[in-house]
Amino acid sequence: MKKAKPDEELVFLPLGGSGEIGMNLNAYGYGPPDARQWIIVDIGVTFGREDTTPGVDLILPDPTYLEGERDNILAIVLTHAHEDHIGALGWLWPRLQAPVMRRRSPRRWCARSCASGACSTKCHSRKFHLRAS
Repeated sequence: MKKAKPDEELVFLPLGGSGEIGMNLNAYGYGPPDARQWIIVDIGVTFGREDTTPGVDLILPDPTYLEGERDNILAIVLTHAHEDHIGALGWLWPRLQAPVMRRRSPRRWCARSCASGACSTKCHSRKFHLRAS
């Protein structure tokens, strides 16, 4: 195993959904601050509530920081096909334009999420398999 250099670090950036249900978007970065590479895990929505957000249907996480790191995003990894994990893909993918990795089940949801959002171009996703060793 390669030993990490002193200026390399693992960074966890919770942009939504941590400690709550809904709007999942977490980013993991590795490397020195000026050359960090990122993996985004999930990109979901949460639903507005009449008692706290009247008139609001959907709430999206704010990916502004990641837009500035767009060239350093390796992938968006989707864990499963619930709206709070993939529902913002259609609105936020055009801002990030990173490869989308998914298990088998989210494929149709990905296509539907992109079609219902702001995607002017189709975001393509690739399937990955988990194997026990």
